[in-house]
Amino acid sequence: MFQRCQVLNNTGRLCLYEGSKILRKKRLCQYHMTLLVRGERVKWAPKRLLEWDLDNRMKLAVQAEYVASLNREAL
Repeated sequence: MFQRCQVLNNTGRLCLYEGSKILRKKRLCQYHMTLLVRGERVKWAPKRLLEWDLDNRMKLAVQAEYVASLNREAL
């Protein structure tokens, strides 16, 4: 499972891209890294929101695996 970018986008929601770059122990996508290098400010996501997002994605992955196993049994 990939790690998300830890920055909020312009609408105040989590960035949906993969955080492939690391800066000061925070993950950033290429777009937000470019903004920081240019000197623009970014709004960091709260830690609790990042934890909730990770928990939610884990639940969805478990559900998808369960559905896939039921489909394999049905065949």
